[in-house]
Amino acid sequence: MKKIYTVMAAVAAIFLSLTLTSCEDDWGPGYPPGPGDTFYDTALTGCYWELYQVNSSVVDPDEVNILEFFNNGRGYYYELENGRPFRDNTSWWCQWSNNSTSDYQINLIIEGKSPSTMNYWFTHNGNYLWMQWYNRYEGTTTYVYRAVDTLPYPF
Repeated sequence: MKKIYTVMAAVAAIFLSLTLTSCEDDWGPGYPPGPGDTFYDTALTGCYWELYQVNSSVVDPDEVNILEFFNNGRGYYYELENGRPFRDNTSWWCQWSNNSTSDYQINLIIEGKSPSTMNYWFTHNGNYLWMQWYNRYEGTTTYVYRAVDTLPYPF
């Protein structure tokens, strides 16, 4: 009987160590740049990108989200949910575009959300990041992010 409890305790310990491991440690980047047209755009790294405008309308403070890009294809997405700040892991890479909207596209995967491929470009000396995509249900959506040096409150 003692052996059964010992085995059960060992199985429980292994199970708990596997299930309580942080997802953050296992989150890896998406498709890394390789030969061809994919790359990590260094113009995206080095600051926080705060959502400023959606389809020409300034966003309310409780609808602001933040993007942070690292040069290895990883990053973070900060958002408020019911007034509480949350941070999700992201994966990203860029590619050359062959459309009339922009020369570049970004592929962005936010943990727990559907992947997105968007056209992007910069204005105001690289301090504003425009991201635009088309969805057959909503039409064209344009997000404007502005570069900020520090993570804004309450994140």
